[in-house]
Amino acid sequence: MIISMKCRQGVSLSDPSDVLSGDIQRFLHISEEDHTYTISISDDFYESEGPLALLFDVVELISRIFPEKLCTIKKVELPRKFRIGPKMGKSEFRKYMGVRGPSIASSVGLGSILHPSDHAKLFRIMSSAGLDVGFDPPYLRDNEVSPYYDRAHQIVDSIDHIRDDYGKKVLYFMTLPSDLELLDKAVSIGLKGVYVNLCRDLARINDVLEFRGRLFLAARNVGCMSSCGIPLEILLSVLRELGFDLVERPAINRQEEVEWVKKLDTIIGDGKSPSMPITSPRIHPGNIIANVPDDLGVVLMGDLGVYGHPSGLIKGISSLREILDSFMRGESLLSVIRRNKDVGVAVEKWGYLVP
Repeated sequence: MIISMKCRQGVSLSDPSDVLSGDIQRFLHISEEDHTYTISISDDFYESEGPLALLFDVVELISRIFPEKLCTIKKVELPRKFRIGPKMGKSEFRKYMGVRGPSIASSVGLGSILHPSDHAKLFRIMSSAGLDVGFDPPYLRDNEVSPYYDRAHQIVDSIDHIRDDYGKKVLYFMTLPSDLELLDKAVSIGLKGVYVNLCRDLARINDVLEFRGRLFLAARNVGCMSSCGIPLEILLSVLRELGFDLVERPAINRQEEVEWVKKLDTIIGDGKSPSMPITSPRIHPGNIIANVPDDLGVVLMGDLGVYGHPSGLIKGISSLREILDSFMRGESLLSVIRRNKDVGVAVEKWGYLVP
């Protein structure tokens, strides 16, 4: 692993033993040119650790030498064995879903734990209103009320019903279970997506990466890593290289965020078999247009706009669907607001933002 640091002034490296133990010093080599420091970490240092957990450990170590107020991480280069990239990627996602434009997603059962059959029924209802992609709520793993395998079985069955009843393909992402055998069983009956909650499952990324090529993999809650000292754009790039097909990035809520988020979309979607950006859940009809990139390759996570709609869950989904479809047809935002009262009510609540 190689980490590049840019500092505003020189940093004294005369005696790293003041801050690092002798064992760790053997694995690090530091060079400097014009206040840019390159830290190389030997492969032997991370034989037993996952790549992302290792990265955080190393950053925590080198922060003792390079003060955060003076130095910024500019680049992280993973070891070759970790630089795999997404196995499924944006093209496979579009092919599987049969869609050309952006997809609308939401948590299913946010704020409640439902019996597997009720959970699947809600997913069908939400899909009939325009949902493309469903997600387990972040806290839902293997609950007594909603056992993991039973929920997977009901979800897979529901996906077939949605295809037969509404003629559309949908995708569902489950959380990473405590026992990976449960995930293997779920995949064996047809589960197509799983996501890693980075607030909780950071150390288990190696486990889920074993399913690359068999599942669409998503990385969510990247904001949990915001205090680690690694710039967000670098974290997103690392997650893409590790093989995640969908990588969460922030939603645009202010005009000054537009260019920055477009940059993140470029980073996530770069390279062969590129990953797809997924927004954080602050999408609603008032800001949906600003969150659709030029190539239309994005999954819009509409938790706020779905569950916070004044007229309820279904109106929240249909409003997101209407504003997105109208945008794809080239219709102006104001004309949609005038024509569709549910969109108008939502925009009145949240306001609107266009790029």
